[in-house]
Amino acid sequence: MRSLPAFVTLLVAASLGAAEAYRWVDKDGVVHFSDKPAPGAESITLTPAPKPGSVTQTYTPSAPRPSEAPTDTRYDSCQITSPGRDQTFGIADPVSIAIDATPALQPGDRLQVTLNGARIEDWPDGSSTHTLSGLPRGEYTVRAVVTGPSGTVKCTTAASRFNVFQPSLLSPGRARR
Repeated sequence: MRSLPAFVTLLVAASLGAAEAYRWVDKDGVVHFSDKPAPGAESITLTPAPKPGSVTQTYTPSAPRPSEAPTDTRYDSCQITSPGRDQTFGIADPVSIAIDATPALQPGDRLQVTLNGARIEDWPDGSSTHTLSGLPRGEYTVRAVVTGPSGTVKCTTAASRFNVFQPSLLSPGRARR
């Protein structure tokens, strides 16, 4: 703790201009700083810190890593492979949606999938499949668009329609499929 006041004194001296100081380690391994030389001390030069606002640095972003580099991939095709066209699900059945793009979805590109015109917000980034559950009965239309990092559309699927039904209370054992 005795070296702390000496270090503070050195900092004050350094703020007034360049100063010479001395650094040494005693037999117990404690590091000391002083403005007076001691046996075995090494000389260090302290330069004043730059004044606030006197140093300007320009930010230069590094180049993206190859795995993160934007791609200019053109997709030959993209299609909804599940659910099948006009497929029917029971009200308790999960609905698995799968999109197939050729070539495969590239880093930086995203799938934007809509269900009845509303974007599926919880679609996982980078994934081409997602499962929906708890859909109420009715008719649904799913579409997908592949977009590049800047939002440009690279591929659009055709719409795929499917149905969710609820068995009738009059004949609960007769499920339509």
